[in-house]
Formats: sequence, C-alpha cells, structure tokens
Amino acid sequence: MAKQWSFHSTPRRIGFILALILGVSALRSTFFDWHHVPTQSMVPTIFPGDRIIVSKSFYRVRLPFSSVTVLERNSPERSDVVTFLDPDEDLLMVKRIIGIPGDRVEMDDNQLIINGLEASYSGPQNSKDRDLADSKFSHLREFNETISEKSRNIAIFSIKPKWSQRTFESKTIPTSHYLVLGDNRDDSSDYRTFGLIREDRIMGKVLRVGISQKI
Repeated sequence: MAKQWSFHSTPRRIGFILALILGVSALRSTFFDWHHVPTQSMVPTIFPGDRIIVSKSFYRVRLPFSSVTVLERNSPERSDVVTFLDPDEDLLMVKRIIGIPGDRVEMDDNQLIINGLEASYSGPQNSKDRDLADSKFSHLREFNETISEKSRNIAIFSIKPKWSQRTFESKTIPTSHYLVLGDNRDDSSDYRTFGLIREDRIMGKVLRVGISQKI
C-alpha cells in the first residue's frame, strides 16, 4: 500500500532542505568553492568558460558568510593562482601572484624581473602547434616562464596590441600586499590596471580546473 502524503511532514521536509542549502552555502563560503571564468586573461592556464575549484581555507579560515578570520594558515606564495576582490569594483577576479612582500618587481617589454633576476623563457611556440585552443587563440604564442624556481606557461600576442602595457617600473612590494598578473600578459586587467592587492582581499587559492572548455 502506498505511503500517504502527510501534511504534518511538510515542515520537516522544508526544514531539511533549508538546512541542506545553508550547509552547502556555508561550505562554499568557508572551505571550498567553484567559479565560472568568463575571460581569457589566464590563458593558457584557464580558458574562458572553465570552472575552477578554489580552496577558501588554504590561506585563512573565515567565519561563514563573513570576512572575519578565525585561523591564519598559509601565506600566498609566488606563482600561486588566486581569487581576490579587485580594489576598484569588488569584482571577483583570478590572477597569478608574481610579487610577494619584500620583492622588487619590474617588467621590460614582457621580460619579468624579480629582485634583479630576469626570468628565462622557452619558446615561442605557435598555439596551432600546441593544445592551446581553437582559432580564437591563433593570435597567441605560448612561452614557459621560469624565475625564482617557479615555472608556468604564459601567452603573448604575436603582434603587440595598442592597449598592451609590456613595461612597468620597478616596484617594491610592501607588507601584506601582492602583485598579480594574468598569464595572458597582453590581455589582462591586473597590477598594470589597479595596482597592488591587499592580503585581506585574497579569497582563496585555485586548486585546479574542474571543468575545462579547452578544445
């Protein structure tokens, strides 16, 4: 005999659903989250449409739904890919940390220099010869950039666009501040647009791409 629906069980079900939603929201707020990335500023590491998995508690643990820190865990390091709130509009962004407190960072025609040490580059390799993407990215060349024992792949336009800022003056990073750049160096809103970011604006560390749109 089929179990009859009970009016009195409805509040319990609603309560369970609400508790489940609250629990998932608290988990996303405090420990792990996932985000859709709409721009190409992190190509070739992250592509438009990718969904990234972010550890919200890697650097610090905050109270759910607040900015109050209850436990300091790790300090951001060079080459970490992080999510943060940009200083101007509170937009959630994803970029790579290039300079940490105490570093002296500069760039000369896309040549990165940290504490007087120049980055080394292997390549270039045309994106058509790689798995970089479809024809949307045929204008990019991919390089491996290595500096301070950190290595990552970056992308540079084959022909310099008018808006590109490939050079910036030496900047010493103060305490609790970080310099971030996009891996797509000629098409990224980053330090060259909004300056340094404060440590308390960093929301989490990107662990991996969960769902990739790379073709």
